[in-house]
Amino acid sequence: MDYYSLTYLLIPAFVFTLTFFFRYLLTIWNKSNDTRFVTFDIAVHAYYIKKLAESKSKRFITIEERFLINEESARPQLIYLLVSLILGYKGFLKYHKLINPFLDAFLNLFLYFLSIYSLTIIGTRENVGFIAGVVSLGYILSPILFFSVNRIAIFGTRHFSYIIVLISFINTILFLLTGNIFNIILAVIFSCLSIFSSQFAFQSIILVQSICSILLWNINPFLFSMLGVGLAFCVAPRWMTVFVKCKYIHLRWYKINLKKGKLNLDWIYNRFAEHIFVYGIVYLFLSFLGFKGIDYTRHDILYFMAVYVLSTLIVCLLVYLPPFRIVGEAIRYLEYSLYFANFILVYCCFVYDLWYLLVLYLIMSFLFSINVIFKLHKENEKNVINSADQLKELINFLKNNNDKIILPIPFKLIYSLLQDCKNRFVYSFWIYGKIRKISRQYAWPLADFDFINNNYQFDWIIATNDARGYDFKDMAKVFENAGFVIYDYRSKLISKSV
Repeated sequence: MDYYSLTYLLIPAFVFTLTFFFRYLLTIWNKSNDTRFVTFDIAVHAYYIKKLAESKSKRFITIEERFLINEESARPQLIYLLVSLILGYKGFLKYHKLINPFLDAFLNLFLYFLSIYSLTIIGTRENVGFIAGVVSLGYILSPILFFSVNRIAIFGTRHFSYIIVLISFINTILFLLTGNIFNIILAVIFSCLSIFSSQFAFQSIILVQSICSILLWNINPFLFSMLGVGLAFCVAPRWMTVFVKCKYIHLRWYKINLKKGKLNLDWIYNRFAEHIFVYGIVYLFLSFLGFKGIDYTRHDILYFMAVYVLSTLIVCLLVYLPPFRIVGEAIRYLEYSLYFANFILVYCCFVYDLWYLLVLYLIMSFLFSINVIFKLHKENEKNVINSADQLKELINFLKNNNDKIILPIPFKLIYSLLQDCKNRFVYSFWIYGKIRKISRQYAWPLADFDFINNNYQFDWIIATNDARGYDFKDMAKVFENAGFVIYDYRSKLISKSV
């Protein structure tokens, strides 16, 4: 087979182009991506990248002088560091909508060549490039991926960390298959990088690799994840110490508040149930149908891929149970086996002539993905444009009142204000530290403003229009539009003293 013929050059070019096109549609049709003034997420990312671009040491940010609550924290920010070095802050503002589409296009191109390699070692000799192309098409249109649409639609740590974890899993499989020490090195390095990529990636790589070791009765997958943790401690010992401490307190905080009923995560698990039973069950059924074609007595690449699909499903179902809900959104773990399940499905459909199932799956996936793109555009278009104008009005007002200390409601509103306002804020990077004493939920301060003021004195309260359960009576309004209200807390204290 001539892999360098025109056909085998056109297919990878088609894979790259189509992946980029579909992912770019998500970013440009998601109106919350239009400006950093619109969503808190984009504002957070822009803030960190700006700080790292301006920093000579390029160290991860732990302190912000304008926060009244300053504690040492460790935030995984590897993607921010890379973007600040490659694009800089201005480059990020200009090109941030292109980052995730390019990352995913290169990932799918890599997966295409991995599929060719996998098919070759299985023994497939015909239509290798075409089968690999169909696997990549299945990845592009996968419903599981579109359930987590904002992973790609909005720039952040999530998609980058997904790629890092997936590459670690792939190298683990290749080592189990070939015993090549080079794959051990890569698996450990990418396990280490996952820790610096996101908190969810860190826990995902440990949980999934642990289940894999149990299913395979082979300690290597778990060992590679632990060696990655050890390497991270060698690279950044102080940062890792703080990170592990923060992670422990984070999980403990979640557990305590879930027990007390202070955290309502039902919406996450209702969404999980809806996804699985409405569409995900079709995906899983077709994938596991493909497992029938696997010879489990042969420890070939299909066998190891199947183990990873089962491992992520087991983790997903375990995390769905109430005792384990503290470790994150259950359905997100399925994303890591997305490529493996697609490969098994497509391969077995080709081998056993199950064309009708494969065509049905791809058509349903295509219709679902198009529906998600149009729905995302329709839902965001009007609200986002209005909120951008409202936020700009708020920022312009604060620029003329930069001596005021502000309590934001919700707390995350602060990231939309930090870059353009000189005010100080009642906030901390580490939202599970001292700030917990003045928090009632994940992102919301207590309703007892007097208690907060006794600990951290402030002048104004800025509340979004969805702030509920707060009593602002006796406070003068100094600013108001359709999205935000500023209340003068000092006016309430003056009226009390009178």
